[in-house]
Order: sequence, then structure tokens, then C-alpha cells
Amino acid sequence: MKKSINRRNFIKNATLGAASGPILLQARAEAEIRHAGDEPDAVEPLVKNYKILGRTGFRVSDIGIGSPPSEAVLKAALMAGMNYIDTAEQYGNGNNEAMIGRVIRDFDRKKIFI
Repeated sequence: MKKSINRRNFIKNATLGAASGPILLQARAEAEIRHAGDEPDAVEPLVKNYKILGRTGFRVSDIGIGSPPSEAVLKAALMAGMNYIDTAEQYGNGNNEAMIGRVIRDFDRKKIFI
């Protein structure tokens, strides 16, 4: 029996999916960190494509991260090979940049573009 979807169910399912995305990402990030033993080099990088950023010569990952929900998510993103962090004073009510500072202490700063 084919189940049809109406507008209300579509919106409900899309909202649930969008809301659960960050939760699943954070859970995966925390699991990867536990699995990696908190060693930045213990997880093989997942980002495979890097692009030259303008005329800087700096190679940035083709995906980046802006305002992660936790330090664990940012750490997992960096461990996965992301090296482009887009931040602003307004992110996280001004706390995002402080969080980034705490996380990147464990990484080579010269390889991260903020």
C-alpha cells in the first residue's frame, strides 16, 4: 500500500530532520573524539578536497565550519580535515571566538584559516 504524504506531514518530517541534524553531528563528533583518544592525529582526515584561497596561497578545505554547538563538534571537524573556520563576534553571543581559541590550542595554528 502506497502511503501518500501531505503538506503537514512533509513539514513535520522536514522540521524533525533539520532539528535532529546538529544533535546527530554532535553525538558523532563526541563518539569520534572518544574513539580517537583525544589525539588530533588519531583520526584519518575525512576532507579530501582543498582549494587555494584567493591569492594567499593558503589551501583551505572545501567545507568549513562557522558556529559549532560545542567544542567537541569543532574538534571533530578539525580532526576530519576541515581547516576553514568562519567566525564573527556575534556568533554564540560573543563566546564562539573564545571557544575556538580553546579548541585550536591542540592543533597547528599555521594550518587553520580563521
